[in-house]
Amino acid sequence: DAGIRPTPRSYSAVASAYATRGLPNGAVSWLEQMRKDGVTPTNNEFNVVIGAFARGRDTTGAATWLDRMRRAKLSPDEVSYSTVI
Repeated sequence: DAGIRPTPRSYSAVASAYATRGLPNGAVSWLEQMRKDGVTPTNNEFNVVIGAFARGRDTTGAATWLDRMRRAKLSPDEVSYSTVI
């Protein structure tokens, strides 16, 4: 351990790579790893996961993560909603 801590942007970059390849579960695993590492996800990370499900035409999965975003006390934004629809 070199004392270097990943930032939310680091987690987002990896999750985005999974999302781009149509692998929503990979994006989810990075959001969960983020939490385990004590880093609080932001709207951006949730939007990446929502987008991963939307790209796979899994509207139920996208809506589920929109709800999880709200339960995490985050306010969905224009990106969140437009991604789901």
